Amino acid sequence: MCLYALLLSSELKLKINFNHAIKLILLHDLPEVYAGDANPYEANKALKHKKEKAAADKLFPLLPPDKAKELRSLWDEYEAQKTPEAKFVRAIDRLQAFSQNVFTKGKTWKDLRLTTEQVRSYNKEHLNIDPVLIELFQLLSKRATNESAWPTKK
Repeated sequence: MCLYALLLSSELKLKINFNHAIKLILLHDLPEVYAGDANPYEANKALKHKKEKAAADKLFPLLPPDKAKELRSLWDEYEAQKTPEAKFVRAIDRLQAFSQNVFTKGKTWKDLRLTTEQVRSYNKEHLNIDPVLIELFQLLSKRATNESAWPTKK
């Protein structure tokens, strides 16, 4: 994700603090150490968030107090999705996973028995923050079509 951020940040219309975005990238999945890496298409998003919050509550206090406060604040910022940096990190998180599926001919999508519409809607909603991300999503979608990477239509 850091490489995606490095390559994309100067191309975007969205104005972000790149260094701050890198910190969010490094922290955004940290509670998965305890919560596990959940299926992103899981219908019960409230349960996923509850597990990750409980994991964050367990993890961050293990750090020295000043670092615990700083890093927990970054994780909370990402979860709240209010800042341009948090939205950018969520977008490239989605874009990276989307591109990995395109280049593996939809392996995970097919393993999870997702529909094309599930994949499109899940990813597209977070990429609408910048025209460059939308264009990249469209190019990857075209490649997915050309390489038969999309999951089933229904």
